[in-house]
Amino acid sequence: MYLNLWILMISRTIAQNSEKSVTVGPTNSTAVTAYTESTDYAEDQNIDFNVTTEMALTTCDVNCSLSGNESVVNTTEVANSANRDGIPNGRIDTKVTKLQRNKGLCICDVHLNFCDINCCCDDDCSSEDKLIFHHCETENLHYDTSYCDYMKYIYINNTPFEWRVNQNGLFCVVKSNLPPSYTVQRKQPLRSIDDAELEKHNKFSWPKYFTNREAKFSSNESFVHGSKVWIVQKDGIRTFQLPSRLMSNTCAFKDDIKNFVNFRSVCPQVDISEENRLLNLDNIIQNVSVVAAPYLLNISKYKNIFQECPRNTCLTVLPKICQKNFHNCQNISRNDTRLKVTCNFDIRSNKNRCKNVVKNIQYNFYHKGSKGYKKIELLVYLENVTYEFGTTDYELYQEFEVNFWWMNQTKNLSEILSGNPGYLIGKPILTGNVINLGNKTNFILKIERFPADYVKTFIVVPDNVNGDCILNGTKYLPVEFGYNMLTKCKFTNTIFNRKRYFNGTEVCRNIQKSILELWGITGKNKTVGMFGNANANKPEEWIQILYQIAPQKLLNKTVGKFSKSNDSVTCFGLVTNLVVDIYHSKIDFPNLLNQEKILAVSYTFRGFTNKTLVYNKQKNSTSFEIDLESQVVFYDISAQKHRKFVDPPSLEIKLPYDFFYPFIKIENGVGDKNCFAIGLQIKNGAKHNTMTIFCYNGYSQNHIDMLIDIDPSGCPPSPSPEDRAYCRNPSKCRKKC
Repeated sequence: MYLNLWILMISRTIAQNSEKSVTVGPTNSTAVTAYTESTDYAEDQNIDFNVTTEMALTTCDVNCSLSGNESVVNTTEVANSANRDGIPNGRIDTKVTKLQRNKGLCICDVHLNFCDINCCCDDDCSSEDKLIFHHCETENLHYDTSYCDYMKYIYINNTPFEWRVNQNGLFCVVKSNLPPSYTVQRKQPLRSIDDAELEKHNKFSWPKYFTNREAKFSSNESFVHGSKVWIVQKDGIRTFQLPSRLMSNTCAFKDDIKNFVNFRSVCPQVDISEENRLLNLDNIIQNVSVVAAPYLLNISKYKNIFQECPRNTCLTVLPKICQKNFHNCQNISRNDTRLKVTCNFDIRSNKNRCKNVVKNIQYNFYHKGSKGYKKIELLVYLENVTYEFGTTDYELYQEFEVNFWWMNQTKNLSEILSGNPGYLIGKPILTGNVINLGNKTNFILKIERFPADYVKTFIVVPDNVNGDCILNGTKYLPVEFGYNMLTKCKFTNTIFNRKRYFNGTEVCRNIQKSILELWGITGKNKTVGMFGNANANKPEEWIQILYQIAPQKLLNKTVGKFSKSNDSVTCFGLVTNLVVDIYHSKIDFPNLLNQEKILAVSYTFRGFTNKTLVYNKQKNSTSFEIDLESQVVFYDISAQKHRKFVDPPSLEIKLPYDFFYPFIKIENGVGDKNCFAIGLQIKNGAKHNTMTIFCYNGYSQNHIDMLIDIDPSGCPPSPSPEDRAYCRNPSKCRKKC
């Protein structure tokens, strides 16, 4: 064990103010590397250092060498005829030393033979180069401030501007007798690939996407959440995969579909032709069946698994062709002509027209838990595509979706909770409209929700599809709890005016209304569930959205004006930016802690703009294109929790009027007097009672003795019937007042 015998020295500059101050003023030469060294001025010049000394230093020129040990560079004469600090006329030799620094220690010097901007320690930077510097890059150097000489290593002025150094403190270390020390750290390079792989243990790295892609089926595989879904084809058993835009902008990659894990992806198809298998419904549904559960299939029993697999084990996919947003779906037969894509190229117009192109695909897996899948449903939306050959490829965005449902379960979005009770991170925000089921006098409020419409059941903003703002039953961007979001897109629409007589304000208000509807703002009493399990039958569990400007008031402020020729209309005050602020707090329940509760949701409109639009007089329509921005920000306003105990109960005790007998309270209604009587029964020939009454006067009246006649009605009650009868007659009572 070493004894830390440090030699301490009191700083000479703190005799009065405990402060050392050095001031460097501008000089003719640019300050490149300058610092001061503690020098014994007091002994050489007999100068009083009890005051702060201002010194002008001549610093190292840009051409001086910065290598080697520290040495004296220059000596400056300071002549003061009448120094303001009281320093007498004389000469001060100020030592200016070079920086003890190797050229390789300048961490911001990353260009050889060229000046690095804002790198003040770069030797390649001249004084003229440094005129464009904004600041000096911070160096990652460590200095021990407990030593007396640390300042000459850290306070380095590399600019021609004045700076001041203040060192406060009574003591600093001049010398230490500790043994030499060193830092144990890894410096040697790794010599083999095995050593390198060993260092990756418990480190983050990219997943191995291209390994084990050809997984082998096993009947012993667990049928649990997150395990693989298996399909049977003519060439064997494979994992069920769907296209995804993982590392590319096209549908070049595929993702494995996991059991009981919903899936959704959107990716573009650039090959619009009959040969593209993903565009043909026939290739998607033909020769494919789904394994109900791995433990139900013993592949060793079958020579040809595709032909011999039982129907209840290898489930056939049931296809249906639907209209847009998967409405009005109908079963199709194997011979339906819509199963294949047909394309026709028109040479004259240079256009390619393809029919029955698969646009949207939705798989619905119905299961009974551990008993496996019972039905596989495939919903498809077909679209006719026409595009012109040109310099850029046409992109068709396909949407793939997989949902898992319990058998006999219907799609009811209002039954989906976002937490129980508090909101969970990543879950959507519950919303609905307040309706009155009663009349104008008897209000019966309820929250109206829409089980089949996601856009009306949860808070959403328009999705950006190829730069366009899209909001419908299948394209939307849900607001997920805890995730801030900012999205921009271009809203393109055409407004038709059905009125025969109208003005520019009506046209612009219709445009403003269409923008608000795109954000889901319809002017109704829209509410938000405070908890993730808010009950629609309990309005007290819902809060209304706060608007900076009410939607109807915003519409009333929107005005428009037609041009003289009525071929254009100018709209004033169109909103282009919506800010959704969600305020939430952590709430404790008796058995649950930190449950997220929404306390407020506010909508703020920004980005008001004026826009001139072309008006089509023949069709009475206005086409417009406007850039919209949607912002969602979550604010945690949880307050510090304090545990407060319930106040003890207060007891109100009422006693009988004669509880303190013979001390009986008398209220005679005179002033603030309260009289207490003591009844003494004296038998002296005649039977009577003598009442001694002691009265307290609230007005501080002196006590005197007096005899007064007591009104029978005010006589104190007597303990016996005889006494009470006697009290009815006038009697004299001795009273002290």
